Amino acid sequence: MKTFGVIAVSLILSACAGAHPKEKWHNFNDQPIDSWVGDNDAGLVFYRDQSGDSHTAVNIVINGEYQTSLQQNGYSQAVVCAQPQRLGAFVTGQGNSSANEAARGNFYNLPRGQLSYFRVSVNQAGQAQLMAVDKATAQAELKNSKHQANTLSRVDKQNTCAPRSAPRQYTLGASALFPFDRSQAADIIPDGRKQIANIAADIREYPVGIKKIEVIGHTDPQGTEAYNQQLSKQRADAVKQLLMQNGVSASLIYAEGKGAAEPVVSHCANQATAAQVQTCNQPNRRVVVKLYTNQQQ
Repeated sequence: MKTFGVIAVSLILSACAGAHPKEKWHNFNDQPIDSWVGDNDAGLVFYRDQSGDSHTAVNIVINGEYQTSLQQNGYSQAVVCAQPQRLGAFVTGQGNSSANEAARGNFYNLPRGQLSYFRVSVNQAGQAQLMAVDKATAQAELKNSKHQANTLSRVDKQNTCAPRSAPRQYTLGASALFPFDRSQAADIIPDGRKQIANIAADIREYPVGIKKIEVIGHTDPQGTEAYNQQLSKQRADAVKQLLMQNGVSASLIYAEGKGAAEPVVSHCANQATAAQVQTCNQPNRRVVVKLYTNQQQ
């Protein structure tokens, strides 16, 4: 795999005796766009126009992984697997945490063995916009652009190549969805509603058809088996209801409760205090949403 993001630093030594070296960042270089793309890969070229503040960069993310921070007239290139990928652009300094960026952006169906070009603009409201453009338009607009060389991509191509047989999965912590011991759709807290709305948007925008959605509730081992089974099923039903309210077809969704049968961690009973047991068990209290596409066998 080629690394397109590099960090270029030069030390300018003063001719004066005893002077300390000064660090200077080279934001751009003349690296040309590599037009070769493997048969099972998709090439991505992101380039920024002259809109927006020249002192503010735009972060580009691929499936929530950081690709680069584009400045005006800068471009960046990446290679991913040729299947739907979620791409996003976010202006720096707007409170976009990496967790928030990971849950945002839009899916694009990328052609095999080709470059796909995306223009990055900043609108009058100061928000970044990502737009797919055709090859001829992109090449004309890229004439005055230079490679953004001062940032290091964290995109791992292997992470963009999930097997077709594996579902896309979201894990929602119960504490981020419900108050303690609550399980109805009306009980879901605002942050939880926002997470579910983001998942629903993914489902609506995903360019490959969804054939089934599993919503599975899980609890920790505290309480009786019957109580945990009921609680987990009620929480799965509540998430299903919110997905439906956000435009997902009820016919696609199967909700199930598994109680405490499938823990993520199983050593919590060994903790010294009740509070430590509760904290240890937090990963076990969750609702998992799995998407199965028409392309899966």
